[in-house]
Amino acid sequence: MARINFEATAWLAAAGRVPMLTPAEEVHLGGLVRRWQDWEPSPAEAPPAVARRGIRARNRIVAANLRLVAMVASRIGGDGLLVDRLQNGAIGLV
Repeated sequence: MARINFEATAWLAAAGRVPMLTPAEEVHLGGLVRRWQDWEPSPAEAPPAVARRGIRARNRIVAANLRLVAMVASRIGGDGLLVDRLQNGAIGLV
C-alpha cells in the first residue's frame, strides 16, 4: 500500500484546485505553445511576447493535467512514497 505523507497530501490538494481545461482551451493553449516551440531558428530566440504566452500556456496545461498524474500515481502499486511517483509523473508530463 502507498505510504502517504504530508508532502503528498499537499501536492494532491494543490493539483485538485486547478480547474480542468475545456477542449477549446486545450486547442488554444496548445497553439500558443506550438507557436513558441516552432519559432525559427529556436524557441529561445522567439520574441518576448511569444515566449511569455507560450510558457504561460505550457504551465497552464501542465497544472491542469496534474490530476491525471495523481490518478495514475495513486493506482500504481509498489514500494516507495507516493510523493516520489507524483514528482516523477509531473516531470514526465512536462
